[in-house]
Amino acid sequence: MPKRTSLLATALVAMASLSTAPMAGVGNAAVAGEGVTDAVGKRGIAWGPCEDEPTVECGKLAVPIDWSKPDGPTVDLALARRRTTDPSARIGSLLTNPGGPGNSGVNDILRPSGFSEEVQRRFDIVSYDPRGVGRSGAATCSASVYNKIPYEVMTSQADYDKWTAFNKKLRADCRKLTGPLYDHIDSANVARDMDAIRAALGDDKLTSYGVSYGTLAQQMYAELFPNIMNEGPDWALEAKVLRALDGGPVPDDMPDPPGNGPASGEHAEFPTAILCEDYNLKLRNYKAYADVMRAANKGSASLLVGASRHDPSTPYAWSATVARQLGPKATLLSYEGWGHGICGMTDCTKAAMDKYLISLQVPAKGTRCPGEEPQG
Repeated sequence: MPKRTSLLATALVAMASLSTAPMAGVGNAAVAGEGVTDAVGKRGIAWGPCEDEPTVECGKLAVPIDWSKPDGPTVDLALARRRTTDPSARIGSLLTNPGGPGNSGVNDILRPSGFSEEVQRRFDIVSYDPRGVGRSGAATCSASVYNKIPYEVMTSQADYDKWTAFNKKLRADCRKLTGPLYDHIDSANVARDMDAIRAALGDDKLTSYGVSYGTLAQQMYAELFPNIMNEGPDWALEAKVLRALDGGPVPDDMPDPPGNGPASGEHAEFPTAILCEDYNLKLRNYKAYADVMRAANKGSASLLVGASRHDPSTPYAWSATVARQLGPKATLLSYEGWGHGICGMTDCTKAAMDKYLISLQVPAKGTRCPGEEPQG
């Protein structure tokens, strides 16, 4: 049977706009290769019914805190799995990457699946809480320190200085409470975890669906394990996040930015620490910060961009512009109707995305799906 892999992702433009800065995890890209992650994956996952939803299987996989020391201390990754509805038609596992940073993939699987019946028939749908998130060793800080967070929008050097002082104090506090894992929660290490999960599931190749910030770990996976995946993401959230970066409202369906509200109790989870490890932004002052925020993304990976002509939240032109900027490897799938996000919107959009996931075929350039009442 030929090895296969696909990756359908929804990317967060906030992260892409910072891609001019060096990434913290890339420098250690050679720390753990496929042989090491295979060995870790072979430790296996003990599956059992989930306490909150017995029709879903839950399990844990122990992975190294520091992948340069594969036999060293470990962290348990929490996983959840919905089995294929037709084992005879099963292709393999579909590993979903949650967004955020800070979203729980386990919680996503516990809810009814948003994938089409055909995708559910062909794949076991699997997800996990990434290291530093939720059930997988959440990055933790003192609420008393976290609640002193400055206003998140910087408009002056004085604001920049406040953030610099706060960040130093918060990092020291979070590192003390979280322990050594705090130093290893970047997306490159998450990518290594993904490969260990692939091996533990018994798959030769990775088939993965990423949402928002989860696409960064998939990009890292493509860089660290180029022979095990083929990238082709679908950007559905980028336009509204771009609007937020430009001073507009924060989207309702995205995690609130730090500082939107105080944390209650003694401790606060702080998954934004993942972002801080991923992006090593050595900025001298506010002007340098503002220049980075204006930088355009120059990505080169193959992408599938899906957009609605009459999106009530974001203009279609933004997605079309993204597709043009991404170059000839990008395919724009246009839905000639109303709605925000087109995955599963109608039979046409569903068929196009299912075909990619199942058969690794992208739509022809210029493909348009007619507007109609949403299915389901």
